[in-house]
Amino acid sequence: EPRKNLKRLVEAFTRYRSQGGSLKLVLVGASGWGDVEQSLQDDSAILKLGYMSDDQLNGVIYHAHALVMPSLYEGFGLPIVEALQRGVPAITSNLSSMPEVVGKAGLLVDPLDVGSIQNALLEMSQPSVHARCASECETQSAKFSWDRAAEETLSVIRSL
Repeated sequence: EPRKNLKRLVEAFTRYRSQGGSLKLVLVGASGWGDVEQSLQDDSAILKLGYMSDDQLNGVIYHAHALVMPSLYEGFGLPIVEALQRGVPAITSNLSSMPEVVGKAGLLVDPLDVGSIQNALLEMSQPSVHARCASECETQSAKFSWDRAAEETLSVIRSL
């Protein structure tokens, strides 16, 4: 879907690779409307896995260097929390709820600026930056749990 900003992500990733970046881009999830299939041709560094079961997705996240989610809009950003819970830092947009969700456990980008996304990919490739962000994952993800959401929702309902 266009709000996922895959076209800019793919362009930024291509630039990242041309600057010597060695990581691969793994796209996960069912195809939506406005797919970027044409951008993925002839690039063996971009893997499109499509829809995955929860167990398969868990394995991909667990082995990821970082979650890259430069969305133009998200209601909350649950994939960020899921990555952080597994110790995987995130590169995400400086818009919507995403800065609050990622906190210090990732890097923020301007999702409309391909160069901003590219720079974050290069930065997260640096061991010191990756380690700094990864060290914040547990603390940041602990701020978001279903139990806490239920408790806070119940508190609001009781206050009415």
